[in-house]
Amino acid sequence: MQKCWLGLSVLFLVFGLSVGGYAAHKDKAAAEPNILPANKNIKINDRYSFQYEFPKKPRLGTAVLKILVYDTQSQLSEQRSSNLTILGSYDMPSMRGHHASPPQPIKTNRLGDYLFPVDLVMRGEWEIVLSFQENGQEIYSGVVLLKV
Repeated sequence: MQKCWLGLSVLFLVFGLSVGGYAAHKDKAAAEPNILPANKNIKINDRYSFQYEFPKKPRLGTAVLKILVYDTQSQLSEQRSSNLTILGSYDMPSMRGHHASPPQPIKTNRLGDYLFPVDLVMRGEWEIVLSFQENGQEIYSGVVLLKV
């Protein structure tokens, strides 16, 4: 009888840990970042949308991420806008913190394109985190995934 209780105790302990693991996994899934599709128009809010691309295929070295923001409430059909502040950072998920770049404002060129240089120092998977802000408040964020 004592062996039976010991067996049941172990079973409940294991089951309890797996339920806790499931709950932790569920919470982690809820906090998963918004992964952004390439070359597609992505809605930020009722007023703005954007799309991004790499003009050249990303390789080791510096790759430039180009972001085009559109004002959908403009008199003209989807006029380009550079009214938002975009913060960008990047890192390798498999080596978190070793090749990280702190969030920095992404600058625009004279055409109003946001250009973000990303230093890819190793082969592997990279993530670029974009935070769109208006009047100092974040209105949208997402992650660009790429493999070099």
